[in-house]
Amino acid sequence: MSCDEILDILLGRSCGGCPDRGVRADDILLGRYVKLASDGGVPAFWPAFAEAFLLLWQDSSTDAIELAAAFASGLEKEARPVADSFGDSFSFLLDDPVLADSVSLGETRRRVIAGLRLLANLGLGERNWWRRRFWAWIDSARSATGADGRLAWQAVLHASLGLMNSQEEMPNIDAWLEDGRKAKEFPAIELFTLLSRQTEYQQDREHLKDEVVAAFQSLHANCLKNACPQGIEDIRSVIGTWLVDRLKLTSAEAQTLLTWREPSRELPQVRLAARKRELAAARA
Repeated sequence: MSCDEILDILLGRSCGGCPDRGVRADDILLGRYVKLASDGGVPAFWPAFAEAFLLLWQDSSTDAIELAAAFASGLEKEARPVADSFGDSFSFLLDDPVLADSVSLGETRRRVIAGLRLLANLGLGERNWWRRRFWAWIDSARSATGADGRLAWQAVLHASLGLMNSQEEMPNIDAWLEDGRKAKEFPAIELFTLLSRQTEYQQDREHLKDEVVAAFQSLHANCLKNACPQGIEDIRSVIGTWLVDRLKLTSAEAQTLLTWREPSRELPQVRLAARKRELAAARA
């Protein structure tokens, strides 16, 4: 496929989707990509896709940019290309000051989140780059409201997936839970997605389970006897679903792990500060 053919699909100029029937342009592009794979045309596709994305980015074509990111997200894991073979084609995105050095607002925020989604799903970006994005966006997500808040939590999720792809051993689960409970709208879908993706990535699932449960139990320092704020109850519900659906525990086992315990004397804020110090030392 050429750059123009990809643009035609993403911009709806030809072979457009039918959103009212549940078919969007990213679905059309995924179908074409599968056919290319069977015909051996994948290597030529990615430079053309990167060129098309650059043009969309320069033109601030928000809807088409989001569709391009959705296409990248929809690729099966084994169908995703090796980043080393095409990563330089997206260097413009990693170097973009709006994407790399600021937390944007409004229409720009939608484009930035789509850019982060594309980079994370294609396995691009260095660990320290993703760390900066994670801490910047989670600070914004904690206090943002409405659509801006939902987009900010999506950015936090994509940054976490980017860290995962760059060999970060564990997610910043303390930050997710501590800031998630304070959020104006609890990011239930994003938290569950993070835990599910980490389950696929993590070889030592028992260690992952222990880390998540320990982080949850530390939140009990914010509870009074058996009464917990709604945000903590929301977190309990998401983690409980993850334990059953992804780690295959029984409901009784999950409930036992998440049952009230004597609160840890180490407040979640202390755990989070220690984690930030560890990251700062690693960057030094």
